[in-house]
Amino acid sequence: MGDDGGGASDLLVIFGISGDLARKMTFRALYRLERHGLLDCPIPGVASDDTSVVQLVERAREAIGRNEQIDDVVFVPR
Repeated sequence: MGDDGGGASDLLVIFGISGDLARKMTFRALYRLERHGLLDCPIPGVASDDTSVVQLVERAREAIGRNEQIDDVVFVPR
């Protein structure tokens, strides 16, 4: 494929976004990367259950808040 000059087409897909590993590790890792401005690509999550975005954000906030102070600015959609 040729480069059309439209920029990067990176995408990070997280499989199992509603699972235990995401709750224990992935949410915190993504939160920290975003807080430091290191995420610059879309990150869709894939799950086998029917979880809404609102539920997913609440799960992430709960998991992250157990170990560190949450910066609400990180959760503001861009």
